[in-house]
Amino acid sequence: MKPLLDDKEYIFNLDIHGKQYNIDVKWLLHLENAITSDLSSIELQESLEKVGGYLHTFLAAFEEITRRKIEEELDYEIWYKETYAKAEMSLLSVFSEEVKSGIRSKTNGTPNRTQIEARIIVDYKDEYRKRTETLNKIKTYWDFLSREMKIIEIRATNLQSILNFRRKVMEKEY
Repeated sequence: MKPLLDDKEYIFNLDIHGKQYNIDVKWLLHLENAITSDLSSIELQESLEKVGGYLHTFLAAFEEITRRKIEEELDYEIWYKETYAKAEMSLLSVFSEEVKSGIRSKTNGTPNRTQIEARIIVDYKDEYRKRTETLNKIKTYWDFLSREMKIIEIRATNLQSILNFRRKVMEKEY
């Protein structure tokens, strides 16, 4: 049986918290080619098993990245709330001193959201950058895998129809 696709051409390497996933993002082409071509039932079974392996890997990665995304977003939200409170207290202290010394008028002695967020970015820039980069990387992976998952769902429905049709044809032939 000739290979339906060159495996190396479509491999997507995904590193999730040190765990490596190698996902063939075009794995459905194997199945589509197998079902729509004139393969024997043994060759079709081999193709289905190969695709099943890709699907298992893909779903494991999707599940893991979804879990990581939820954890990272929650962790980031908690960190940001705590850091926001620290930055606000720090600015209140500074503004209070400025009000006492006459640099700042009493009516403008409370920091606004923009000032607090700017303070977070300045005072906690390394951690802020690291956390946002991690979150953005995970969101990018998750968006990619979500798009692939939607494609899988649509194509799987179409393939099920093709398989059902092929089964009916085979039943009539025998």
